[in-house]
Amino acid sequence: MIENSLERNGIQVVSGSGSFHDAKTIIVEKDGVATRFTGEKIVIATGTRPRRAPEFDFDGFTIFDSDTILEMKFQPRTLLVIGAGVIGVEYASIFARTGVRVTLYDARPDLLKSIDKEMVSALTKQFAKSGMKLRLGWTLHSVETVPGETGRAWRADATYTKDDEAITEKFDAVLVCQGRTGNFEKLGLDRVGLKPDDRGSLKVNKNYQTSVPNIYAVGDIIGARLLRHRRPSKGDWRHCMPLPVPTLVFQRRFRMAFIRSRRFPQSACKRKSLKLKVCSTSSVRPRTPNSLAAK
Repeated sequence: MIENSLERNGIQVVSGSGSFHDAKTIIVEKDGVATRFTGEKIVIATGTRPRRAPEFDFDGFTIFDSDTILEMKFQPRTLLVIGAGVIGVEYASIFARTGVRVTLYDARPDLLKSIDKEMVSALTKQFAKSGMKLRLGWTLHSVETVPGETGRAWRADATYTKDDEAITEKFDAVLVCQGRTGNFEKLGLDRVGLKPDDRGSLKVNKNYQTSVPNIYAVGDIIGARLLRHRRPSKGDWRHCMPLPVPTLVFQRRFRMAFIRSRRFPQSACKRKSLKLKVCSTSSVRPRTPNSLAAK
């Protein structure tokens, strides 16, 4: 579908490894051949990959990230999910639904910190009904893989503490969900004076313009909330209107969809005595940019 859309719009697709030569030139290498492309404006949209902390041995057999977990060759009986953000919560819910005994861990005392507490409370009750174990506010000291007869890891032992309590639990598999980092290492950003932040993101202004005037960046690489359903809309001028885009958290029994505001979450609205309407998705009729533009 994407390839057909590009072709219909007369967009040339070039495969290879690209990097900056200067602010208006990209060098693309493929099969030992380098090709030079120039443009008055350049857009960076290289996306992100799972962040891999060095203390974990991502072997693809016992310890996984949110990409390699999709290549898992077996169904574990027990699974430790490290990170209670959106990605970790979604995967924990998926595995719990298939009968896996899931433990969801996070050093922070709350899961989904950016979501209203009322919604998180409802989600927590669903997790309890599914038999999921929550270890929030604990300190994880180590995750050590235990080799089997073939030398390949066949389980992982996790040790964590809270107050005066210390426990070690055994898991068939561990899924590490500790955010994502930008794909920038091979772009040669230093040649054009761009430097990503400590999360691998590029800073842009409201027009998606970087500190180099003719170079722009869009998508996950700019560090905005990683919403797959937003990406196609960025190519449509009508979707550049300042409209709220709902954040989705997919769960076992329900899909959590809400309009998130950094300045005015539900708790802040109540403190400021602002009018607030809470309703179910069944009572909401979406208003798309098309329908708003028609008015």
